[in-house]
Amino acid sequence: MLKSMLEKKKKEQQRKKRQEKIRSITNVLVGTAAGATAGMLLAPKSGKETRGDIKKAAKELNDGVKDRAQELGENIKTKTGDFKSKSAEVKSKIKEKFQNSKDIAEETAEEIKDVVKDCTEETEKAVEDTKTEAKANYREAKSKIKDYVEEKKDEAGQKKCEK
Repeated sequence: MLKSMLEKKKKEQQRKKRQEKIRSITNVLVGTAAGATAGMLLAPKSGKETRGDIKKAAKELNDGVKDRAQELGENIKTKTGDFKSKSAEVKSKIKEKFQNSKDIAEETAEEIKDVVKDCTEETEKAVEDTKTEAKANYREAKSKIKDYVEEKKDEAGQKKCEK
């Protein structure tokens, strides 16, 4: 709150300084014009010459204002053109960077997709290999158990015969 009050006070002081400068410039211009007019009117010339001088001074002033306005207009056009050019350049750079980012994201997505596909294929192969190995181990164990059971039956049958 204190900061905003200080900022307002500072802005108001800056505004007052600008107004004082404008008043000073205006006073100088008015004084110059009044002095020039008074000098012409009080000069020891005929009325016709004085009116000619006033007309000439007015024309010069008018021409000066027109020239200055034209300069300002051209300056504004130049600055506007520069701004448009730089804006277009910045816009182009932003589009390019966005497109580059988009391309990188798409490439990364494709790489991830490929890695996932490879991992899936490797996992499926490992599962298949494990199933095949498990089946082989089951058959081998079954065969050994069957052989063992047959062997024990034979032994039991021989022991019966001996008794």
